[in-house]
Amino acid sequence: MWEFLGWLYDQIVYRPQLNLLELLYLLTNDIGWSIVILSVLINLLLFPLFSQNYLNSQKLRLLQPKLRELQEKYRANPIELINQTKEFYRKHDLKNGHALLILVLQIIFASGLFYLTNNLSQGKQLTGLYDFLFNRSEAQFNNLAFGLLEINRTASDYIWLPILVGLLSYLLGMYMFRWGPQIPIPEAKKPATNEPQLLDPEVFQKSLEWQSIYFFPAIVFLTTYVIPTGVAIYILTTSIVALARQIYITHFYKDQIYLLAEEIAKSDPTSKDDDPSNNLEADINPNLATTQPIPTLVQNKTSTKSGKKQPKSKLTNNLAKKVKQKAKTK
Repeated sequence: MWEFLGWLYDQIVYRPQLNLLELLYLLTNDIGWSIVILSVLINLLLFPLFSQNYLNSQKLRLLQPKLRELQEKYRANPIELINQTKEFYRKHDLKNGHALLILVLQIIFASGLFYLTNNLSQGKQLTGLYDFLFNRSEAQFNNLAFGLLEINRTASDYIWLPILVGLLSYLLGMYMFRWGPQIPIPEAKKPATNEPQLLDPEVFQKSLEWQSIYFFPAIVFLTTYVIPTGVAIYILTTSIVALARQIYITHFYKDQIYLLAEEIAKSDPTSKDDDPSNNLEADINPNLATTQPIPTLVQNKTSTKSGKKQPKSKLTNNLAKKVKQKAKTK
């Protein structure tokens, strides 16, 4: 079994990377730039997954109040809560697999490069080139990247390398939680009881923010410190691309995130029923998408006697008046 897995890994991970790296080396004549280009190509290949993961996470944030209400409603029945949560995710087309898939693919690509550079550091021959691309089976490239970094040495020999990787991870965390566009979350109905909530979004958000800004950069620094320099170059390039990608995605999809509230309301088959807790008011002007706040959850009460619906409540925060004034001026 293990022999088969080793053979499979060699065929779908190690050999393709080895051949692509050899091909890039023939074009650049520098192993450092070859690793950089390889890292960029891998990240471009994963870009659609990153985009979908970002949109999915923002949709989940918009639906967070309704999810909290669901958790409060079925807190006494864990089995039913699991079933209702699955149905909730299915109804709103929420997928949690993108983040895990991205992580797995990143680990696979990085492990292939680690295996390659580790073999170099041990003086092993790098065999496995494709016959239809090369007339030889052994890869041929030097170990000096950019004319100054030996890729088979530990990255701790170039201390600035793990420091730079850790700094980039810190900047990414700061941009995601403090510097970048912040999409407000709709307000949820407060629970009728004073019992502790199953999930406090504010506490969770603060914990995730602390980990992204302080904990993860420290882990990335320590990891980069002990790995081969060739893999550190790959991680450094990936960190630069990740920061640039996050800036691009947040600005490119900024207007669309606001319009997701309307899409959520249309995709919710219970959005027009008589249960107030199911109604998400989708009252967004696309022309004001960059300034208009996300609408709050409102009640859509129906009079059972008269059969006439009362007018729906509009945005209740102070920014609503400013939005209307800006719309008039335009």
